[in-house]
Amino acid sequence: MRPFWLNMLAVLAIGSLTPTVAHAQSSTPSDVKQEQVETVPAIPSSRDIEKISAEEIEADPIAVATEILASPPGEYSLTRIARLTQLRSALGARRELARKYADEGSLKSRIISAQIDALGPPPVDGAFEPAAASMRRKLLDRRLSDELAPILVWRDHQIRAATLTSEIDDRIASIREDRLLSYNGTPLKPGLWGTALGAVNRTVSGFVSNVGFGQILLGILLLVLPFGLVLLGHRGLASIAKRAHEVSGNARSLIILLIEDALGLLLAVVVMAIVSGGLFLLLSGSIEEKKLASFVLTLFVAGIVLAVARWLGRSIFRSPIDTLRIVHLSDVDGKKAAKLTTALGLAVGLEAILEMVENDGLLAAEVSILSSALLVLWGSWLIWRLAEVLARRERIPPQPDPLADQTSAEVQVHEAIDFAGPISRLVKVVSLVAALSALAGFIYMAREIFFDIVATLAVVAVAFLVQRTVRLVLVVLAEGYLRRFRGIIHLLPVFTGFLIALAALPLLAIVWGYNAQEIFDGILALRNGVTLGEITISAGDVLAFAFVFFLGFVITRWLQRILRLSILPQFALDLGARSAIVTIVGYVGIVLAAIVAITSTGLDLSSLAFVAGALSVGLGFGLQSVVENFTSGVILLLERPVREGDWIEVGPYSGIVRKISVRSTRIETFDRHQIIVPNSQLITESVKNLSFAGDAARIIVPIGVSYDTDLERVRDVLLDIACNHELIIDDPKPSVAVEEFGDNSINLKLLAFVGDVTTGAGVKSELNFAIAKRFAEEGIEIPFPQRVISLRGADSIQVDTKPAGA
Repeated sequence: MRPFWLNMLAVLAIGSLTPTVAHAQSSTPSDVKQEQVETVPAIPSSRDIEKISAEEIEADPIAVATEILASPPGEYSLTRIARLTQLRSALGARRELARKYADEGSLKSRIISAQIDALGPPPVDGAFEPAAASMRRKLLDRRLSDELAPILVWRDHQIRAATLTSEIDDRIASIREDRLLSYNGTPLKPGLWGTALGAVNRTVSGFVSNVGFGQILLGILLLVLPFGLVLLGHRGLASIAKRAHEVSGNARSLIILLIEDALGLLLAVVVMAIVSGGLFLLLSGSIEEKKLASFVLTLFVAGIVLAVARWLGRSIFRSPIDTLRIVHLSDVDGKKAAKLTTALGLAVGLEAILEMVENDGLLAAEVSILSSALLVLWGSWLIWRLAEVLARRERIPPQPDPLADQTSAEVQVHEAIDFAGPISRLVKVVSLVAALSALAGFIYMAREIFFDIVATLAVVAVAFLVQRTVRLVLVVLAEGYLRRFRGIIHLLPVFTGFLIALAALPLLAIVWGYNAQEIFDGILALRNGVTLGEITISAGDVLAFAFVFFLGFVITRWLQRILRLSILPQFALDLGARSAIVTIVGYVGIVLAAIVAITSTGLDLSSLAFVAGALSVGLGFGLQSVVENFTSGVILLLERPVREGDWIEVGPYSGIVRKISVRSTRIETFDRHQIIVPNSQLITESVKNLSFAGDAARIIVPIGVSYDTDLERVRDVLLDIACNHELIIDDPKPSVAVEEFGDNSINLKLLAFVGDVTTGAGVKSELNFAIAKRFAEEGIEIPFPQRVISLRGADSIQVDTKPAGA
């Protein structure tokens, strides 16, 4: 069972490993004796890890690990876990050192191999080879053998260290697992209480007899003094918080709030330093100095945990800035939640002190078990109460996003995710499990569950609070000096949220029992690269690829913008040709950016040829329609049978082409409806393009006149109407044709051309209005069908002409 304050500060362990590995990697081969590398150390008689000094571990960690793994795991103790952890760290450093030297040697061997390949294949079947080439080949072969020998030794050294590291991890996990599953006795047993009270009485009596009266007075004075500082500091912080409530504006409120938090943390550090010093003076002489220092340090960390818990409770439930509140509660519930959070911090601190005292043997086992069970039960009750308060949270309606683009017609809203409900139900279950484990006698398991759930809630709360603070800072910047960069700032909260989540995941893994050094090994693996066949991919390669591709993408978009706004307007190109050129430049730029990004990482594209071929076959079958539409889109851009701005008719749809994209084409009908047509349909089916030959188009206006009308006169009137319309072009000239002699009229049609095909419907309607008006003025009749109805036997039909009711 590891101390809670080690869990909370485990991220420092990751950083502390870095100097060790860096020192190991900066060493020269002479720092490590060749004899230690080339020979497997003999397994000495097994010793307890607690009896092996740190100097022995650093001198030869492989031999020590081999010896330790040959012995039984032993019981749990902080010293045993610390030494195993130190041994694992030393093994990791030695493994990285061996990898470094092996990689450096591999580079030299690759150079020699390349020189041998340059000589060509060796002669076969007694073929002739010049003496100089033969001597050169033999010399290079000897050099290659000499170079490969130490490389193989270092590789073997690396593999042994990696295997032992994994075994040490399993040993640490096994010791901790046995600790968690051990039965310690239930607090419901009456005899445990009597034994514990007797042990407490003996401990207090021994302490009083060993400590002088002057030490007691001095310790009490140093313990009372901090409480005065706390009261004064509390009043000062309360006045600052009141000032933050009264100040208007997010920027000033945030600055005041940060000042308050910094002063509160400084006050906690000062108070705990005084308290720790007072206890050190009070207990010096009665407790071993090393154990006393450990106790004082744990007490100091427990006080900081309490201060952080109080800060978290105020920040997430009662922050003066409403947008920083993670959970919105009423004033009464907010005060309750803040107090419960502070009480949880106190429970965690006391539990950490109790665990330290227990591990150092300063407290009887019965007292430790009973005290730990009571603290876990109290903490579980606090978690249950806090979950009930969270269940009464206030629902906040979606709010307008302050980082959204204000020039957009669409109002973007920011809707907070309701995570308090699921978390409250989950922590209720976990707190119940912890309480039942404590009552059943599995005290260490209950303590671990309690620690882990509180630490998880703390990490999640801090992550959300940091993300909200960053978002608030960005809002302040977007409303002030950086208003013109609002579009870019709008994406930053998502990016920072991703980084915060990425940083919180290792902490959560450590909280729930994952080894911090294993996480560090994962980071090293990402830095050094993961080998997949003949390809090695590292985090640096991924970042280089992302940066180069992003840079190429930005340059491509920049070139497209220059082409669209500055270069292409200088040429006599229509809108469709400009759009096609800009789109093709975009495709080519993105492909080139991807190729340059891949080559910048050092990957050999030829090694990916087989994989690319297999993927292309799979994609060809699985994404056949997508590939077909993409190919059709490229054909549309190159051959341009359909261009943006054309009036086309495809199937039952008719409209203007607005956008030709990779997979589909968007058509806007005259009803302002958007029709998405797959590109393949425009290639494989018949498409009527009314704008293909040019913008001019013919319109036909049908007219019917009576048989007694002078057709020459009608023709003159129609031509006069057409020629006087401003949208009808002169070449070709308008004309009138007799279409047919109908049943009721002579059917004519007016033929005219408009300069823009999209105005044809409107021009046709205007001509009809003008024809109706001129025909009425000229007395030209437009006949319409008439029917005469004859009734047989009409004479025999009698009609009643009397009024109704007569």
